[in-house]
Amino acid sequence: MDVIKAITRYFEEAEIRYFPHEDEREVHAVVCSSSGIHNVIVQQADNLLRVVVLAGPRVPLKARPAVAELLARATLTMEMGRLSFDYDKGILISRSSYFLDEEKDIFPETVEQIFTATMACLDYHYPAFMAVAFGGHPPARALKALESDEENEEPPKGQEESPINPTIRIQLPPKPKDEPNDPDD
Repeated sequence: MDVIKAITRYFEEAEIRYFPHEDEREVHAVVCSSSGIHNVIVQQADNLLRVVVLAGPRVPLKARPAVAELLARATLTMEMGRLSFDYDKGILISRSSYFLDEEKDIFPETVEQIFTATMACLDYHYPAFMAVAFGGHPPARALKALESDEENEEPPKGQEESPINPTIRIQLPPKPKDEPNDPDD
């Protein structure tokens, strides 16, 4: 099966809305996962199938060095996918690639596997990314919190299991005042 046909068939079977690109070598989609809503590009480049996920909000300039450190530290433990960071734009990117055998057909299941690996890498590291980018947490502490949560998969007694990492807390900006034209400002 043609690579682009396999990609579109996978998206149709998974009920993911997609948009073929005009050069007919890539497909764009918007995907919801446990870490949020992300832009996805699935491309065919010669004998390579690549999944690229552009994730999350743009990182403020002052937090970009810490996020770059986080990804440098996290790269050591990544096996299936790869996270990268566009320092100039402040965007987190998750990527995975798969070499295609020209003599064999590609199936939607193959696309699903590479797509799932890319999203799993992003979903796993996303709480640490958010804690560093917007919570001001040190990168080493954020990664250690991910590792300790992985070891302690069972929640403590009396505490419900939460999809949000309980070890990392993100500081929210102060709430705006109720009256927009307050003379005390």
